[in-house]
Amino acid sequence: MFPEQTIMSDVNELGKNAVLISIEGILILILVIIYISRNITKPLRKLADATKDIATGNLEFDIPDIKSNDEVGNLSRSFEYMKGSLKQYISDLKDTTAIKERIESELKIARDIQMGIITTKFPAFPDRTEFEIFASIKPAREVGGDFYDFFFIDENNLYFLIGDVSDKGVPASLFMAVTKTLIKAVATQDKPLNEILYKVNNDLSVDNEMSLFVTLFCGILNTSTGEVTYSNCGHNSPLYIDKKGDVQELEITDDMAMGVFDNVQYHTKILKLEVGESLFLYTDGVTDAGDSENKLYGLERLIEKLKKCYNEPTQNITGYIDKDINDFSGNAVQFDDITIVSIKYKGMTEKFIELEIRNNVDELETLNNAVSDFSSKVNISDAVVCDIQLGLEEIITNTIKYGYPDNKEHIIKVKITKNTDKVAVEIVDDGIEFNPLDYPEPDINKPIEERQIGGLG
Repeated sequence: MFPEQTIMSDVNELGKNAVLISIEGILILILVIIYISRNITKPLRKLADATKDIATGNLEFDIPDIKSNDEVGNLSRSFEYMKGSLKQYISDLKDTTAIKERIESELKIARDIQMGIITTKFPAFPDRTEFEIFASIKPAREVGGDFYDFFFIDENNLYFLIGDVSDKGVPASLFMAVTKTLIKAVATQDKPLNEILYKVNNDLSVDNEMSLFVTLFCGILNTSTGEVTYSNCGHNSPLYIDKKGDVQELEITDDMAMGVFDNVQYHTKILKLEVGESLFLYTDGVTDAGDSENKLYGLERLIEKLKKCYNEPTQNITGYIDKDINDFSGNAVQFDDITIVSIKYKGMTEKFIELEIRNNVDELETLNNAVSDFSSKVNISDAVVCDIQLGLEEIITNTIKYGYPDNKEHIIKVKITKNTDKVAVEIVDDGIEFNPLDYPEPDINKPIEERQIGGLG
């Protein structure tokens, strides 16, 4: 018999050795795994650090150069490609942004130029009380094709217009500027309205390669009488507002838009504005303004709103309609230019001239010249001017000849007053009194040699 301890001692020793060997093997394996994994993940960690640089916007970092053809190598090369692409994209974006900013700056300058050639300062004629005029323009883009203008072609005739070019943006704004300039250059006192339009249309039709055209309404207001001569070249019919607030579309002349064909004959009509009556001119951007549900503002709504504010000054009328369009449209995108011109006739206010001359017939020439100058400014006809000058000469000559027996220098005062429908002449002197009604009527049947001198004036 052998003791158990003796028999099992070798077995126990072997087990201990096996355990130790296993532990050592596991430790070595762990170290090998750590070593291998660190070598494998090292480039990944470098790539991870590189992504942090990308996140901060630094594209000048160096991508780890991994030559292997495994997934890590492919990822490294992808990062390198991404870095190059990002740098190129940013460079292109900077160039694009610079170009966009330059274009926006140029468009802003173009808008300023466009607004500079359109009157935006009101009242436009602060010294004229015969009428009121106010206008507003709101381009859909930086620049647009809508425009308006008004200017005097002589002392009493106001030329006014509103237009809409067929295109939008820069081409439309250039065509607008050309049209506006041509009209102002051609419009003169001696040329009828239809002849002005004929000439401007022919000029616009020449070399019109882009086939642009412009709808136009224009008129000439005689500020002394309220008479408006007008022509409508394919434009929206303006609205005529009478003294009671009734609103109706103005009868159109049914003429063609300008710039389409040359040698087009244009026609005119005449409207007589009474004191307190108005014209409301607009482009289709007003009635075609839409809301978020694509509903249009419309002519019917425009007329109803005008009935509520017709008695206001033109500035208030324009502002009221502009605000109502904005309220109606809300946040909807504006697709077309919105332009308004409002004109109200207030009538010829009393104008006068006061003169003082000495009791000397040589002063009559000075008096006649002053009467002529005043009459041309307030639109007194030549026939009436002739009657005024003849009457003044007759009365003042007799006053000088018979009213001052003392042969001293005296002052004769003359006042000429012009209102809407009449001219009054008043003469004040300090000569001796004379009442022609106190003298008998001359006998015009006597022979010339027997008649008393005078008495027939």
